[in-house]
Parts: sequence; structure tokens; C-alpha cells
Amino acid sequence: MSLNVVAIGNALQVSPWGFLGAKVVIPTKEDEQKQLTNLLSDEKIGILLISNDLAVRNQHLLEKQNLHGPVVLVIPDGFEEDDPAGEALRKLVMEAIGVDLLGKERLNGNNN
Repeated sequence: MSLNVVAIGNALQVSPWGFLGAKVVIPTKEDEQKQLTNLLSDEKIGILLISNDLAVRNQHLLEKQNLHGPVVLVIPDGFEEDDPAGEALRKLVMEAIGVDLLGKERLNGNNN
């Protein structure tokens, strides 16, 4: 069984993925939660690429998703200080080994 790759978010970040074979979804702000919820529960999707701005606004949906459904990869935009992908990785490491290896300082770019 082959699984699909879907990219959801703003047109600037997700449109190029369409040229690589991913299905592209550009939701309006009014229906983004509904569309994201549907994609997260779709068993035919293996990888869900999500733009950073959409991930930040819908962090609560991504946290509920946990280990069910597609692998979610946040596409960084380079403009936002919020880093949902880094924070999610930090939480997973903390839960797995009980130590904050990534550290809040590294996530915030303070390497002093």
C-alpha cells in the first residue's frame, strides 16, 4: 500500500511541493482547522508537510495527533521566531530520556 504526500499551508511555501508530486492544499483561514483535522485523520496520507504559519496557529491539533496518522513535517519559513518543529522534537526527547538535551537556549538561538 503506498501512502500519499500532502502539503498544506500558504501558497508560497507549499506550491513548490506540487511539482514534486505532493497534493497541495491551500486553505482559507476560515476552513484551515477543518481541512487540517481531515488530513491528520486520513489513513491514505503518509507524510503531511505543513507551513510554519499554519503549524503555529494550529499547534493544539498537531499535539493531539501524537503517533496516529501521517508523519507531520513543518516547513520553516525563515521569518517566524516560533519553532513548533523544534519544540515538538524537544518534548519528544524530554519524554524519551528525561533530559533536555536540546535546551531552551539552543531553540531560541542563544548559544552563549
